[in-house]
Amino acid sequence: MREALKSGFYFEAVSVLHGYVEKEMRGLLHLSVSVKRQIPLNVGWDANEKLTFLSLAHVLYIIQEVDNDEYGILIGFNSLRNEIVHRFYQDKYDGVGYQISKTKLNSVLKRVLKLVEKISQRSEEHV
Repeated sequence: MREALKSGFYFEAVSVLHGYVEKEMRGLLHLSVSVKRQIPLNVGWDANEKLTFLSLAHVLYIIQEVDNDEYGILIGFNSLRNEIVHRFYQDKYDGVGYQISKTKLNSVLKRVLKLVEKISQRSEEHV
């Protein structure tokens, strides 16, 4: 992902990171609920897989696995990803180039990378 960013493949980098963060949130939710409620891991597996990035962020905030600042980072990153993806496809049809500030992109991505490490650590604490 970092190589994609360095090479200017922002669309790909953001998409890969979005998927990775979603996977980590999914894992944290599943482990948190299973451990705290002593529910077998297979219970809720299918339902967990159907939750979107945004839904996972909401649920993790509600059960306080992410705090208010972390929740804001997740919501902001999802918005940035949606903005990039929607503009990417819009540009194909409108012929208008879309630019996103590298400063904004790097700022959001740095915060998300730090946060995904915390989410991974929290998952490990539940094991």
